[in-house]
Amino acid sequence: MFLFKPKDERVIKVFYREALRKAAKQMRAMGEKEKSAKQQLALISYRERLIQIAQSIAKEESNLNSALEAAVIVGSIARGNYNLKSDLDLYLIYASNQPLTLEERNVDHVEVELFKVGYKTLAEELQTGQKAMFLLKDGLLVYENEKKLGSAIIEQAKTIYETGVEKWDEVTIEQKKKEFIMVRQKVRKLMEKAEDGVAPMLILSRYTLLAIEVFYNLRGLWQPNDKDVYDDLKERSPEFADTLQNCLQQWLPRDRFNYWLRLTNYAFEPVGGLPNDDELKIKD
Repeated sequence: MFLFKPKDERVIKVFYREALRKAAKQMRAMGEKEKSAKQQLALISYRERLIQIAQSIAKEESNLNSALEAAVIVGSIARGNYNLKSDLDLYLIYASNQPLTLEERNVDHVEVELFKVGYKTLAEELQTGQKAMFLLKDGLLVYENEKKLGSAIIEQAKTIYETGVEKWDEVTIEQKKKEFIMVRQKVRKLMEKAEDGVAPMLILSRYTLLAIEVFYNLRGLWQPNDKDVYDDLKERSPEFADTLQNCLQQWLPRDRFNYWLRLTNYAFEPVGGLPNDDELKIKD
């Protein structure tokens, strides 16, 4: 028979509670892993289902219209960042120069958007517009005939994206620098007056968007649509993305201004950053 003093019993209870806590934590972790695995399987199954729907639409369309050259899934399903409520975006490409038209359907409780367009029209749009290029560079080919025009369009979109945009010339870059320095000085003066916090916040909001434009252009990169910008920046430059997020989360002018200064320096980094006020005299 073991005899425990009150102090020993308290120690045993503490160890017992700790053991139960650890066991419960392990059980929760196992449950989360099982839940995560089920979610992954559900996502894979959902994507396969939408691919089958796209293939069925393409097959049906090819039977009705012999001019159909290819069918390409675009959007989140093609990129892989979809969820169980994502719709299906499908390009139907024809051997013609017909303009782009949009047709909406509901197939097996899935919202489907069909972008019907001629090959020549789409090839020209890739050269002049960003939207089609961003969509098709990650395109998932689900149907094409022996001409292989679908593969050609996807490769063309990838090439344009990888080639990048034409960077500003030196004159334009200097103009941009001066513009940002003038804004920097103006916001400082507004904050010193401390009469109105709205004006500096409005100016900083506008020039935060322009700083993003500067970031992409000076690196020769295509700028994605607004809803995809942050994710793209997070992948390309986590430091810039984090600074952007912190900047937008500040509600006091001085706090936002400090983050904005860092953001603009990151943006102009390829051309040596922004000079200090003393390095470039600007008349108000």
